[in-house]
Amino acid sequence: EPYFDAEGFAQDLADIEYPLHFLDFEGFSPAIPVYPGTKPYETVLFQFSSHTMYENGRTFHREYLHADDTDPRERFAKKLIKAMGDKGSIFVYSHYENTNLTKLRNYLLIKAEEMRKKGKHTAADRYEKDALALENIAKRFVDLLPILKDRFYHPAQKGSYSIKAVLPIVAPELSYKDLTIQNGAVAAAVYAEIIDPATPPARRAMLARELLKYCERDTEAMLVLFVN
Repeated sequence: EPYFDAEGFAQDLADIEYPLHFLDFEGFSPAIPVYPGTKPYETVLFQFSSHTMYENGRTFHREYLHADDTDPRERFAKKLIKAMGDKGSIFVYSHYENTNLTKLRNYLLIKAEEMRKKGKHTAADRYEKDALALENIAKRFVDLLPILKDRFYHPAQKGSYSIKAVLPIVAPELSYKDLTIQNGAVAAAVYAEIIDPATPPARRAMLARELLKYCERDTEAMLVLFVN
């Protein structure tokens, strides 16, 4: 039977702080490491999307895609820190963002240590500052997935709490069917093609546009789930 505990949902979210950020990461885990210091199958974040909702209902979208073949981690961190600011609850869907943000923070701390050993203290301070900023961002995370598991169910989900299973129930007008990329595994494969030097520039640009559309849809879906 359909089930929705609206009162419980409200209680779970009683302490949220505006503006509300709905955040999604994309990463890839190549079998053969692409960047120095990474391991086989280590996840490297290359993209994020964020929909921000202010208390008056106004929304704003921010996004970043590292679309060249350099190591995306440092640039990703700086763009994310700027996009998230220092205020507001940050909604994610599952532990993926928290897990990989912690790994990114640890990478920055390692870089800071390397810089200090080389006597480059100013650079080390910058890495440490960014690492602390990522730690503070993670403290603002609110995971929607366990809340939904406790407070919502519909038979049409068929037991799945994937956002792609829940979204058509809550907002049937919004789906992933119009997108070329429809899941994270395909997104990772597309990114591997984007950073391949053999990929023609025109195709690289087209694939980048499709990645941006996909990641944006994820955070739009989270916003719609929250509002509805």
